[in-house]
Amino acid sequence: MKMALMLLLAPALPLCLTGCGETRVERIVPPPERLTCAAQPSPPSGNTDREIASFIVDLVEAGQDCRDALAWIKDWSKQP
Repeated sequence: MKMALMLLLAPALPLCLTGCGETRVERIVPPPERLTCAAQPSPPSGNTDREIASFIVDLVEAGQDCRDALAWIKDWSKQP
């Protein structure tokens, strides 16, 4: 009985071993748009409160853009 079962299953054995052949490694690169940050804004040409406030807002937005991109890459790299 055992011998007959082994003979029936023998042809299926090579199919079970096909995944044991070679290991393939692929480099996965994040999307290019996630690898850059917004440019740092140029300092204001004048020194009015409006110009300085606008510069500060632009500076904070550029920094947040970079932090968001870095956080996305961090989360992306943890995926299986």
